[in-house]
Amino acid sequence: MPSLTEAERGELIELPNGGRLYYVDKDHAYYRCHEDGSRGRRYTGVTTAIKPIDFEPDRLMRWAARLNSVGVARLAAEALEHDDAATIRSELMWLDPEDPERIWDALLAAKLTYEDIREAKGLVGTSVHEQVLRALAAGQPVPDYEALTEEEKGYAQAVVDFWLDHNPEPLQAEQIVADEELGVAGRFDLRARFEGCADPLCPCHKLGIGLIDCKTGTWVSEKDHVQTALYSHLAEGCGFGHTDWTGILHVGGDGRYRLWEGQADTTAALAAVGLYRHRAMIRNRAGKERKARA
Repeated sequence: MPSLTEAERGELIELPNGGRLYYVDKDHAYYRCHEDGSRGRRYTGVTTAIKPIDFEPDRLMRWAARLNSVGVARLAAEALEHDDAATIRSELMWLDPEDPERIWDALLAAKLTYEDIREAKGLVGTSVHEQVLRALAAGQPVPDYEALTEEEKGYAQAVVDFWLDHNPEPLQAEQIVADEELGVAGRFDLRARFEGCADPLCPCHKLGIGLIDCKTGTWVSEKDHVQTALYSHLAEGCGFGHTDWTGILHVGGDGRYRLWEGQADTTAALAAVGLYRHRAMIRNRAGKERKARA
């Protein structure tokens, strides 16, 4: 098998405990690093490993349906911009309740399915993380608003307000962490020392070191709480030290934010990873049986 080029192998990440791994930014993938420097097997990403926590399919179905509705509304709005009734009818031919496949095909063609909209929202979140939170943690007083879209600016303002209200002392930002034995790796947003802010209910009043993950979605889920707990576990195992508390920084496009205290612990985080592993094992065994009986 041909050896990988330096670009293909990824960025070498060295951790305080002596551990090393490779990170490939193109597909946000993490790989083991052998003693000779060669690249080994891929780690399971944190967000993948905790997927079993989302065990309520109805809620996910409602979420996907809402995003598909957004796509339908956008397509319809474009058609209604025309002045001529005949043109409008022609533009809306896909909106056929007797043939829902035409609606789906129209969404696919316009890149407005729930997957497309989710990806676009994910890009907004990535931009806010990289151009705002990382910039503030690096000591830049104000993010580069000119580099942000109008949609991103609201989220950016929420992050800036959080920073001004809390004045954290950053220890690590956008830090990659991994546990070779557990086979899991990921990157958390911020680990910092905090002092109490003006809100007496804010988790920052626990003082000490907090590990924060920033979310731009519509709600904070149980999975988000488990995610921060797993990051805290990985960070300590990598040699970054103990974290006193975890939090989810939920920012909105309206410029508002809320810092929620993480409610999961290491036991819950490791249980989620264990469930993911068992689920994969069962799926593989069931697949082999189906293949044998085919």
